[in-house]
Amino acid sequence: MELKIQKTDKIIIIFYIFLAISLTVGIIYIASTFDTIEQSIRFPQPVTNVQNTVYIDVNQEEAFLIMTDIKNYPKVLPRNIISVNIINEIDNTVLAEYEVIEHGIRTKLLVEHTMYPYDKYIVEVVDGDAKGTKLMQDFTTFNTEIEKLPECDQSFDECTKIDSRVELDLKGLLSPFSYLPKRNLEHASNTVIQTFTDYMQLSDDKTRKIIDDLYREILLRPADQEAFVYWGSLLDSGAITVEEIRTEILNSNEKKYLLLSQESKKVEELDDETKKIIDDLYREILLRPADQEAFVYWGSLLESEKITKLELRKGILKSQEGVALKRYNVENTELIYDVFNVIYETSGPHYEEGVLLFDPRIDKNEFHKMVNKNKYLLDIEEITLDEVRLELEQLKETDMGIFFIDDLESVHEQFLDWQKRFVDKTHDFCPEEEGFDKAQCFCYACKWNIDW
Repeated sequence: MELKIQKTDKIIIIFYIFLAISLTVGIIYIASTFDTIEQSIRFPQPVTNVQNTVYIDVNQEEAFLIMTDIKNYPKVLPRNIISVNIINEIDNTVLAEYEVIEHGIRTKLLVEHTMYPYDKYIVEVVDGDAKGTKLMQDFTTFNTEIEKLPECDQSFDECTKIDSRVELDLKGLLSPFSYLPKRNLEHASNTVIQTFTDYMQLSDDKTRKIIDDLYREILLRPADQEAFVYWGSLLDSGAITVEEIRTEILNSNEKKYLLLSQESKKVEELDDETKKIIDDLYREILLRPADQEAFVYWGSLLESEKITKLELRKGILKSQEGVALKRYNVENTELIYDVFNVIYETSGPHYEEGVLLFDPRIDKNEFHKMVNKNKYLLDIEEITLDEVRLELEQLKETDMGIFFIDDLESVHEQFLDWQKRFVDKTHDFCPEEEGFDKAQCFCYACKWNIDW
């Protein structure tokens, strides 16, 4: 667990050292400008321990075995632990070398693990500036029939409590991390422990375990609920095999765009032309300059030839920020309306003075589904307007009525009802204010294209 807490990114370390030096120099300077200081200067105390307690619906022996399965750590924490090499194993003590990575910086740590099945687990760093830092875990079983704990699922016979305590002993370059806010260290500790407990919860479900293992192996992350639902139903029904799922994940866009930490380049290592391409696309699509994170991510993918310039453009267009910017842009929506009106020879839908007017014969649900789908594809440049036109022409020939209401008599009845209820009664619904657009007062005006 301490591997997550001890960030080895040299830039961050230097920043905290600089911060510590600046604080010291600043205090000395302030002290030198006064003859006396009424109150003593208090320096922050280093954090020496972090504690965490979790309850999991897994029996104690199984929880202990998963937590102490050292060779499996790269699967549980795939983005942080690259490999584990067992150097020596005597009785209940294992000496292992971890190759870890954080913020693109690789390093190796020598760690000793001592196990007391199935009650206690101790992990201690035995070299470097973190030498002496320990993780100690105690495992306790609770019988849910006797002890009704709100943290435990009462449908399980047993619940396991894991008490974790980290004793920090940071020296040298790592010593500034002792002065980080304790809540930050606790959050880091909780995150890693929770990752292990989430992994434990999968042990009783074979299908979910298979899917999760594939995601951790290939995409370096746990499977999400959507993956469990989609792949799980196919696997349980026999519609797909495990190897076929593996192939699908390997060929996915997420795998394609997955940048391994060791493949990441620093901004200064990128070609100027690469940075110009990325910055130009950001200014064109996202309407802002590219930031450092964008240069590192897209630049590394581009220069490692994992993506082409066209795929780079598509990736930015499909990004959450790119899609959000296009969401309220009606340009492509209006183009689709125009194409639809020409092909189906209708007078609507169309915008008039900011008001959307509809032909009452149009089935709005089917129409909006078509528009939303094609607008998104146009926004991300997956299709052209000519392709939208061709699709609508083909639909007109094969299924003319898909966008129209079958029961025109019902439409006529709605119109008569509207006349009865609202004609000559607009003053009851629309305020008589200067500049107020009565055509926006209620939806019937839009639906029936009434000229106020």
